[in-house]
Amino acid sequence: MKKIILGLLVLSSLNALAGEDERFKIRNLEINSEESDFGPTFFNGQIVFASSRDVNTVVKRKWDGNNLEYYDLFITDPGGAGELQNVKYFNKKRNKKYNEGPASFNNASDFMVYTQNQYDNKEVLTLKIVTSRLIAGKWSKPQNVPFNHPDYSVGQPSLSGDGMTLYFTSNMPGGYGGTDIYSVNRNEDGTWGRPLNMGSKINTAGNEMFPFIHKEGILFFSSDGHNGMGGLDIYAAQTYGGVSDVKALEAPINSPADDFSFIISSDQYSGYFSSNREGGKGSDDLYYFINSEKFANVSFLQGVVTDVNGTPLSDAEVRVLGSNGQEISKVLTNSKGEYQFNVDPNTTYQVATDLESYYSSIEKIPTIEASQEYTRNITLNKDFGISILGIITDSKTNQPIGNAKIFLVDLSTGEEEEYTTTSAGSFLKKLEGAKLNDKLNYMIKIVAEGYLSKSSKYDKIINTPGQYKISDEVDLSMELITEGETNLEDLIDVRPIYFDLGKYIIRPDAALELDKIVKVMNENPSMEVELGSHTDSRGSDATNLSLSDKRAKASADYIKGKISNPNRITGKGFGESQLINRCKNGVRCSEKEHQENRRTEFKIIKI
Repeated sequence: MKKIILGLLVLSSLNALAGEDERFKIRNLEINSEESDFGPTFFNGQIVFASSRDVNTVVKRKWDGNNLEYYDLFITDPGGAGELQNVKYFNKKRNKKYNEGPASFNNASDFMVYTQNQYDNKEVLTLKIVTSRLIAGKWSKPQNVPFNHPDYSVGQPSLSGDGMTLYFTSNMPGGYGGTDIYSVNRNEDGTWGRPLNMGSKINTAGNEMFPFIHKEGILFFSSDGHNGMGGLDIYAAQTYGGVSDVKALEAPINSPADDFSFIISSDQYSGYFSSNREGGKGSDDLYYFINSEKFANVSFLQGVVTDVNGTPLSDAEVRVLGSNGQEISKVLTNSKGEYQFNVDPNTTYQVATDLESYYSSIEKIPTIEASQEYTRNITLNKDFGISILGIITDSKTNQPIGNAKIFLVDLSTGEEEEYTTTSAGSFLKKLEGAKLNDKLNYMIKIVAEGYLSKSSKYDKIINTPGQYKISDEVDLSMELITEGETNLEDLIDVRPIYFDLGKYIIRPDAALELDKIVKVMNENPSMEVELGSHTDSRGSDATNLSLSDKRAKASADYIKGKISNPNRITGKGFGESQLINRCKNGVRCSEKEHQENRRTEFKIIKI
């Protein structure tokens, strides 16, 4: 049989008929015509379906695709034992010259979606979905959904009971095969979100079509891409956007022919489907079935995604991840911020949530028992684009220092991150999760080859969105070192170190200054320093040399006890051998001039 599906010609293949499942009892309906009758849907206690049956018009509207009349929508009343009766047009104003149907309705029966041809200059191009509202007892003028497109088809719609989620079939680019099944959320203002492909568990390299969503989250659909009995077969997937399992319905629902357009009642015990199997009255017939048992009960994970003010966030992408972090299912939140998944019981999951302009969220979900509903509401923080920027420069030239290592320690958590400056001397940290009025409290350590390492504390209150420049608050310039020539006391604030007359015991005031050297050497663990002690020219040369050497070694020993790898510092006394002014032996000098010669130097030997 040839059947036109979304403007594409699909040829059915025939396989051997499998054994029948006793849970289903089916019957061909008396109202079937010699033409094509398919696409049943529930509407206000009645059944609406599509048919190419003879409408007794003077000019027959034949479609070259299958030499049958164009489809129109009809409405019927339920009779006894699932039979349908009183067939009539659903709405003559809705029946156009070309194909109309199938259709779907919300539970309130005041909002409908249905399939129409897209055509130009009487040439049928593709199919599209249109919507209509029931206002004062009349259906409004059809409106196109925004994802219709002249280059591909969208059709065969199925609405959720609240009318806020639409499932449909399309051959739009980016799918898995010929036609795929998609879902899309509708917002409270009537606008539509972004269509989401239902994924590889449902969609195959073949054709998936005729979706029907049950209130329990079971998606029924037809496919020729899964391993079925032949042609189009009907499958059930327990899903709310994501898919937990896909199973084929057995005979007599499925057959070697095309079986499709499956719908099932709210209690899951009866319904209708279409088939072109042998023994029917026409091209496609409607069948009624009774189901002796419900489809499997499942566990649900559900919740609402909001911002910090409790406002629901629509079109947030919520993903269920397994214990290994691999994505299992994903869905977009509806206009109320709601999401829902079928999940396997006694399994640990994580839920990851992403939405543009908000910080991502990932939460661990405890084990859910069988046939239970678990609610986890998710709050997303607004991403204000808050970041901190540091620019490292040379203290003398003000030129940027590239390839410097930055160790950023969050003092509130103890967490440390490492960055490397760019050729422009900069490093950038995006503060994910940061909010207005948060306090930043960091210790910043900078290490660059050939420069004196340094540590600085950075405190800031976030009072506006945007980027914060650390150098506006903290000096991030670095001192270049020439080995063997640079004195450490020229780079840091070290006051003169004094000793009592004729002694070399470290006084408390001297210890304070030596501790500054300790700090710098601990910040620069590869630095080697020669501590030199010098005297003025008064006194004998031998006495001055001995005393200065003892003072130098005492100072070095003090530092050794407080740094890593103590061998990095040595102490040496030079007495009066390296005077820096004219005050040699026998020269009358002021006390200030003599003081210039009594000094302690910390020469950087290696870094």
